[in-house]
Amino acid sequence: MSLVKTAIRINAPASVVWSILDESHRYPDWNSVVQAMAGRTTLGKELALTFSPADRILNINVRVSRLVALREFRWGGKLPRRIWKGSFLAVKIIPLFMRGEHSLIIKPECHTSCSLIHEEAFSGLLPRLTWKLIEPMFSKAYDQMNIELKSRAERIYNKTCGFSLHPVVDKGHFREAGSNIEAVGKLHCHCVREKIEISVSERSSHNHLCGCSICWKPQGALFSQVAVVPTDSLEVTANGHKLAVVDPVATIRRYACQMCGVHMYGRVDDSNNHYYGMDFVHLELAENQSNSPPEFAGYVSSLIESGVNPSEMASIRRALSEKDIDCYDVLSPELMDVISFHRRKINGL
Repeated sequence: MSLVKTAIRINAPASVVWSILDESHRYPDWNSVVQAMAGRTTLGKELALTFSPADRILNINVRVSRLVALREFRWGGKLPRRIWKGSFLAVKIIPLFMRGEHSLIIKPECHTSCSLIHEEAFSGLLPRLTWKLIEPMFSKAYDQMNIELKSRAERIYNKTCGFSLHPVVDKGHFREAGSNIEAVGKLHCHCVREKIEISVSERSSHNHLCGCSICWKPQGALFSQVAVVPTDSLEVTANGHKLAVVDPVATIRRYACQMCGVHMYGRVDDSNNHYYGMDFVHLELAENQSNSPPEFAGYVSSLIESGVNPSEMASIRRALSEKDIDCYDVLSPELMDVISFHRRKINGL
């Protein structure tokens, strides 16, 4: 067996590098070696590659032979499909002459960098006879792909602008943590006329950012800002006729303005639900927008379901961290403990 082995250090987290490799439909955007990859990057599935190790372009069918999330991506191939696809030669004879297994191995070094081992193991008669031609050609191609991958990963990770977490968070308009916070007061929708008015007579709790695809978000923002208030402290005080439930079968019934689309509040009617007795509000709608800082960001990974590229998640989490906002893929640990204990009570345990 003959081996072409290359390596490069990348100043970006392993998760960013993996996401770029896993987003096969974006290969044409950055990759001059594997210029296209069609198919699903799942163990055992077939991929159709447009492969250019030198001046030639080859269309090759390969099969994913190993997949370890965030760490290893391997595929094994054969000669170009336009010549051998589906034939007896491709299955029985050609591997005797040439076969290769392509490997991309990611080794994390710390939270902000990793190394990439990029190699291909060749077997068969043809590589042995032509190794002096194959080895430098493939080494040069894989070095080039490594450089392109490094450039893309570091550019994505170092991205410091181009997205808005949330307008209030971006501007940092918060009260100091621990300060005496009065009642939320009045909240209004975005209509120019006949604004819906919600009055909240008590202060809010658990102010946080939410990345789910259901909560209402300001235009261009990645996250919504959500807090809870006691249900008996919230009252619709003007133009309630404009309110409508967004999804009648959802656990949280979100009441939104039928004109501007803003979600005014959410309420749970099921008395067995852990959210029963709490209403959800968006504090940026309040007349007094100087609210306490978000305690955490929840459902962060759900941003991907809303269309965010997985490769951008590390820089988003870093932006949250720089604002001292902890990231979770559900709610905060303390709230999850409360929810779990509530479920235990419901189940009589």
